[in-house]
Amino acid sequence: MSLKLIVKLSDDNVLVSNVYGYQSNELYFFSYASDENVDLLYYDYALRTNTISNEEYEELLIEKSCLAEEKKYVSNEIQQDPFYDSNNQASVLAYEPVASYVSGNWSWHDGNNYHPLKNTLVNISYPRNAPGDSAYVSCSTYTDENGDFSATLWITESVEVQVQVRSEGKTTLVRKNSLSSSYSSTTPSKTLNPGGSVSFDYYLPNTSTTFKAFQVGQALIMGGRYVEAMTGTTAPKATCHFPKSNNQYSSFWDAIDITEEAHNYWDIILHEYGHKLQDHFKIDDSPGGSHIINEDLITKHGKDKGLRLAWGEGWPTFFSILVTQYYGDELRNIRQINDNTYHSYTYNDDGELEEWNFNLETPSTHVEGEGCEAAIFAVLYDFYDFYSLNESWDNVSFSHSTMFNAVINSKATTFSGFLNYFVNNYHSANDGKIGDILSQYGMSPTNLRVSNGTLSYTTPPTFFWEAGGPTSCSYNSFKLAFYNSNKSIILTTEEQLDTTLTLSLEQWHQIWDSDTTSVFVMVIAYQTSKPSTGAYYSVQLEISRPSNETHVHNYTYTYTDVHTHKASCACGDSFQQVHYFITERLGQRCKYCRYYTEGPVITPGIMSSNLITKEVLYIPRKETINVIESI
Repeated sequence: MSLKLIVKLSDDNVLVSNVYGYQSNELYFFSYASDENVDLLYYDYALRTNTISNEEYEELLIEKSCLAEEKKYVSNEIQQDPFYDSNNQASVLAYEPVASYVSGNWSWHDGNNYHPLKNTLVNISYPRNAPGDSAYVSCSTYTDENGDFSATLWITESVEVQVQVRSEGKTTLVRKNSLSSSYSSTTPSKTLNPGGSVSFDYYLPNTSTTFKAFQVGQALIMGGRYVEAMTGTTAPKATCHFPKSNNQYSSFWDAIDITEEAHNYWDIILHEYGHKLQDHFKIDDSPGGSHIINEDLITKHGKDKGLRLAWGEGWPTFFSILVTQYYGDELRNIRQINDNTYHSYTYNDDGELEEWNFNLETPSTHVEGEGCEAAIFAVLYDFYDFYSLNESWDNVSFSHSTMFNAVINSKATTFSGFLNYFVNNYHSANDGKIGDILSQYGMSPTNLRVSNGTLSYTTPPTFFWEAGGPTSCSYNSFKLAFYNSNKSIILTTEEQLDTTLTLSLEQWHQIWDSDTTSVFVMVIAYQTSKPSTGAYYSVQLEISRPSNETHVHNYTYTYTDVHTHKASCACGDSFQQVHYFITERLGQRCKYCRYYTEGPVITPGIMSSNLITKEVLYIPRKETINVIESI
């Protein structure tokens, strides 16, 4: 029998645990693990109380392990071989060991479809048949991507071969607890004659905890294959305890816990495997704690813990989706995978399981900002996915390898840390595409605009914007970056606290005189409360510089010394020139600065053209000025 224990906590959370029981006369046996575990408890008790004999006990265990079901549509007839005797169905002895072949296929059934049991450990064994020797000869191999396996045995006589499959991959292990070995399922024996072959084609139905353990193992095996495909190295060993009362990863025990209810939720299993990878690659420092996928964890836990927890949960969700998308063709017809939606479940107040899901492409309900795990995995997904005609802000698409290795190599423990590494090593923010995506999820300043009126060379503009960021911890330090048409940097201002900035005349002329027809402006924001985060980038604002605009300089002249004066225009243009003397009474007076002297005039040499006014085209100041009128 199976019971469900439901506990409603004071904070309205509901805890649910399965309890399995077995009744024999007036005795009851209980286990939180599985119904099979209850049976084993009863068998042990019956043996200790002499209710059953040792032989009966062994038979019960064998019966319990032989759970695989033969595929009725596959022929398992013994093939003819040179030593086969059709009269007595037995083989004669061979004088030397002869190569004999065992092959077959394993699959699992989810209640609707068959799926190949991929990359799973297979043990092949047969008894020695020596007098007084009860030992078995065995060898091991793994199924391939199609669930097929094969092995060669060298035998001198007919043997009774059994095939056992275990819930293990080359880097994965699913077991009940730390004291047990992996789950297994064993076939009935078949006779293999020297030089002959025999085939085993079996599947695991979706009817017991043992078979569900293999489904969990399949998700973990595919996660490990993904790691190896991305890195070119062997995936770390991953151990899973199943079934448990919670879905979680324990770094202390280095073990993944999966509930029986979650055995067919690949997103949950791979999310927890993602935590294992974070621990292995040192890419998180999550403090743990309560979290909901679409809430601001900074508000809930403070900035330091909230940032680390949001990143610690956001990336594993993103990882779980990438794995099943990468192997989408292989994993056809498995429920709730190879899409852009994270699938999970919860329990209502009555303890009933209710499914829920969250779309990474269009997370319609989430708190924005760097403290929300939904915002984090949505940004990561937009970095990764193909351009979308429905998303004008998403104009980048990075490969599986880039997105996985960028995270691993960054060693980041917050989203901000990852973003800085990504911008510096993979894709610059200068082209505005990173800022376009960040702006959709509350991770950038907003509403950047410039003062009204026609832009003029003589009047520096004023820029305005909104701080942006999560409401619990909005950005508080800013600078403006200006780019030319090729998205090369022209000027970056100093950091400031205000969300308004009027450029100096010198800055404005530096921007204006750059060789470009359009200028692109972006706000770069930071949050300086400890731990400091940023940079975060806004959507770029394009401003057009009027071409061929004419400006007439009107200079005023200021005496510098006996030889020179300075000419200055209100636009900021200035230069130094020698006095232009005109005879006046007994001396000479400069026509421009009105300096007068009765002594001899000694000209130090031409320093610049003697100009009253000059009308110029707006061209880069490094080029020669076109003088239109001069004296």
